[in-house]
Amino acid sequence: SGLQRLAKGTAGQVLQMNSGATAPEYGTVSSDWVKIQETNVTSNVTNVELLNFVSADYTSYKIIISNLGKSGTTDGNLNMRYVVGGSPISDGTYYGLFEGAKHNNSNATSFEMGGNWAHSMAQVSNWNIPQNGDTWARHVEMSLTFNSGVRKQMQYFTTGMHVSGTYYITHNGGYGNANSSVTSDTFLDSNDGVRFFLANDQFSRGKFSVYGIK
Repeated sequence: SGLQRLAKGTAGQVLQMNSGATAPEYGTVSSDWVKIQETNVTSNVTNVELLNFVSADYTSYKIIISNLGKSGTTDGNLNMRYVVGGSPISDGTYYGLFEGAKHNNSNATSFEMGGNWAHSMAQVSNWNIPQNGDTWARHVEMSLTFNSGVRKQMQYFTTGMHVSGTYYITHNGGYGNANSSVTSDTFLDSNDGVRFFLANDQFSRGKFSVYGIK
């Protein structure tokens, strides 16, 4: 009885109430949103692979791409492929659609929609990525699931200025994959994951972060 001194906790712990709400204690905070992996691009690369991030601890995943830029001046849409055992899936098994809007420097808005059927990749951006010297960059958020025995699917949203600097865009869509090896895979094996790349260009900058959601 009387005043008692609580011993210090360990690194990463926080002060909280015990399960009986009778005394304080130190414990670890459980998070349902956990950063698993991050790749920071600072020089020209042809692609970015995010591998070995799938585990039984999470039910779905979020990939956030920020400050994205490309090296050249050619059209460079952002694309994605699933990777199984280190090999990107590039056959015609991607199915999806997209829609977006752009508002230009003449104060006019236009809309665009479309898709790809039996395509060799998932198209994540329908408009050109800003160049390395641009003060604008592209931001992308993507949600993915990797349940075994069902078609792997992803949804995305992207926003930013077009490479020409003459209009601002928003763009969203989704893709599924019908390859049998992708469908049956749990993506728990070594070198399973996803690959991002640009059509006709290279990444010059960007941060690719993977989060697991419980």
